[in-house]
Amino acid sequence: MNTAIRKKTRQLVALATSIGLLASLSAPQALAITTIGLDISTGGSITGTGATSGAAFSYTAGQGSTSSAGGAISLTAGTGGATSGTGGGVTITAGAATAGNSSGGASALIGGAGQGTGTGGTAAVTGGTAGATGSGGDVNVTSGAGGSTSGASGTVTVQSGTTTSGATGAVTLKSGNSTTGNSGSVTISTGDTAGSGTVGGVTIRVGDGTTGVADVGDIAISGATSAAAFAGSDISLTAGTGGTAATDGQNGGALSLTAGAATSGNGAGNNGGTGGGITLATGSGGAGIGDGFGGVAGNGGSLTATFGAGGAIGGAGFGFGGTGGGLAWTLGAGGAASNNLAGGVGGAFSITAGTGGANATGGGQGGAGGAISLSAGSGGGGNDVAGGAGGAVTIASGNGGLSTNGGAAAGGAITLTTGPAAVADDATGSGTITVQTGAGVNGLNENAIGGVSGGITLTTGSGGSGAGAGAAGSSGSISITGGQGGSSATGTAGNGSDLTLSAGAGGNPTGAGNGGGAGNVTISSGNGGGNGATALNGASGGTVSITSGQGGSTNGGADGNGGAINVTAGQGGATGTGGAIVLTGGQGGNTSGVGGSLTFAGGAAQGGNSNGGGVSINGGLKNGVGTDGIVNIGTTTTSAVNLGASGINTTITGKAVFGRQTLTMVTADAATENLTPTATYVEITGQDNGLDIVQIQTAGATEGQLLVITNIDATAVSIDQTATTKLVGGADIALAQYETITLIFDGGSWLQIANSNGT
Repeated sequence: MNTAIRKKTRQLVALATSIGLLASLSAPQALAITTIGLDISTGGSITGTGATSGAAFSYTAGQGSTSSAGGAISLTAGTGGATSGTGGGVTITAGAATAGNSSGGASALIGGAGQGTGTGGTAAVTGGTAGATGSGGDVNVTSGAGGSTSGASGTVTVQSGTTTSGATGAVTLKSGNSTTGNSGSVTISTGDTAGSGTVGGVTIRVGDGTTGVADVGDIAISGATSAAAFAGSDISLTAGTGGTAATDGQNGGALSLTAGAATSGNGAGNNGGTGGGITLATGSGGAGIGDGFGGVAGNGGSLTATFGAGGAIGGAGFGFGGTGGGLAWTLGAGGAASNNLAGGVGGAFSITAGTGGANATGGGQGGAGGAISLSAGSGGGGNDVAGGAGGAVTIASGNGGLSTNGGAAAGGAITLTTGPAAVADDATGSGTITVQTGAGVNGLNENAIGGVSGGITLTTGSGGSGAGAGAAGSSGSISITGGQGGSSATGTAGNGSDLTLSAGAGGNPTGAGNGGGAGNVTISSGNGGGNGATALNGASGGTVSITSGQGGSTNGGADGNGGAINVTAGQGGATGTGGAIVLTGGQGGNTSGVGGSLTFAGGAAQGGNSNGGGVSINGGLKNGVGTDGIVNIGTTTTSAVNLGASGINTTITGKAVFGRQTLTMVTADAATENLTPTATYVEITGQDNGLDIVQIQTAGATEGQLLVITNIDATAVSIDQTATTKLVGGADIALAQYETITLIFDGGSWLQIANSNGT
């Protein structure tokens, strides 16, 4: 027998001897292979074959006596060679199934069970420690591959053990600590698919609590705080990019943050829970610490929501560009109530800019409060066609709720309020509210029309319709009220704010073109409502009232005058005529309505022996050798002009010029014709017989009306003495050519005052 065969025989004898010794070991001992002379440095295996099952191989360390530890089992692969040999591997592989539908054998690495209050043994899988500059060994936990046709791959479960009443153990995924290098990343990712299968999802959830007993755990994702002079770690949530396809582009993945819904109360009198909230809060800026002027304090973190731009059409074809991503915030509706209780209030939406920082120690200025800006997107540019319209900004309050039997609730209000100035030694003004539309853009090409600037419309909502005999609701009012001036203990109080309505000025041409027309200012009240289907009355049109302010009263000082109302038309340019002012009463209804009246009245005195206010109507003042303006009263479309009432003095300090009327006699030979005076001065002509008579009528005459009649024809004419024309002497008076007679109406008859022949 050669030396190699003798050596192998000794090894087998030694192995059989060591296995036999297991039964005789009474005390826990470390079984070292080298002690019993087993040399397997050249490799080898132990294989057994049974009649039905493979022969089992079991190695159990000895039990510890009394309080001693049980024996340890150590499987250690061989060390690599002295120069560059790799250390040997340790592989524990369960047996594979050979046929049928049998399962492969399981491999388990289980820590020992503890007793009493003892802790269960730890099962640890640790990669090898690296050499000086090498990488540490990896730890891979990989489930078995799926079958070659359609079998699913095995599941990998990392789970702490169950417990009866204590807390279950935690599961921690953590990369190793580093002294000077970077610590490793932790990645949780599902596998890629190579064919048409769906990529698996990633779910992070806490377990459900037992009803009525246990609360549920929270999910927290927290970035790390830097221990050195570096920024804290970022947290990024990014949905997946759409895939590339030969047909339509694929949608990007959605990102959804949904708080948990509350459950209903269980039983009468129990409240429903509140739904979970979502809070997006940026970090506060750090304080600056320095010497002298010191460092600048850090800014608070910004919150930026940026939505994807619409995709552009590529290539030379035709197609619409994609719409940019939208922002829709819908607050929760208030819950319905039962019986006579009020329903829940809908969720509120509040955007509050930050308060400016204070300067408490030096003479520096405090920081401005944060601004709030709502800006719609600009319209896209067109190519040979009109560009896109700019986006609209709409702020709408909520509708009032309906009620089956009670009154309907009012719609929500919209309030725009600027911030008051801070209290200081010399207070400054409060903030300004500016509502301004965009300017019209200039035309680009020659002869192109410039764009019209945007308009401003203030419109209240329509009143609601009544049901049955119920009255309809009134529409809302529009009120623009200037603020009251501030008070002062001893100084002059502040003035009330001005209210100015100014239309835009016409544009000036840069070349030989005409100037643009100025904008108009129109103040119109609403039309009265009517119902043409019934005999009920129509409502009156709304009133337009312009009222100046009341003068202030003092205690000992001079009282203030009431505010004036000035209506002044615009000045004409260079040689242009000044603008006219037209005050016109409203038209009567289209069937038989009376036209509206126009009244000028001075203000009434309120107390004491004060005089009422006067009314002055003057023509415009001339310039140079021009003529002062003429005041016309009743020159057109006027049946009568009444000056003064009964019992008052009517004074005409200048010369009075009255109208003229011509009566032409048309009847041949001696005849009597009627004169119904429509003017103060009447000329008679056309008579062909000296016996012609004129009989004066009283129709339309008013008490105190004067009448002057003259004959301008060569043939005489007589004024008839009647019951309503009372002449001196009680007889007719003949008027030769250019003779006159003057009469006055006393309310019932014409009375002669004088005539030119002395009677």
